[in-house]
Amino acid sequence: MSNFVELCRLDVVPVEGAGIFSVNERSLIVMRLDTQRVQVYLNRCPHLGVPLNWDDNVLDPDGAFIQCSTHGALFERDTGLCVLGPCRDDSLWSIESRIEGGAVLVDADELPPAGGGFY
Repeated sequence: MSNFVELCRLDVVPVEGAGIFSVNERSLIVMRLDTQRVQVYLNRCPHLGVPLNWDDNVLDPDGAFIQCSTHGALFERDTGLCVLGPCRDDSLWSIESRIEGGAVLVDADELPPAGGGFY
């Protein structure tokens, strides 16, 4: 069973950009792939378990990849697959999402439990 909750409004994330939002005390990354598609990931590096962002940014300087602020690992924006860095071939934790009524909704049942080093 799914438990979809609103994470953010779609229009606050620029097309081909990213945003960081929280739901149920979890930090999530919203990748806006185009005008009507998003991908949502847990804001957690699979290598060290630390948040990926520095300030409000998770993208590399060119905006082509998600970049870990700790060790520079690069992740594909649409799949979360690490293509460069110590966690190569690992992936970011993807959260099921959908767009409804101009809002980005996520399945809260897919979020990790509180505690245990998850952000």
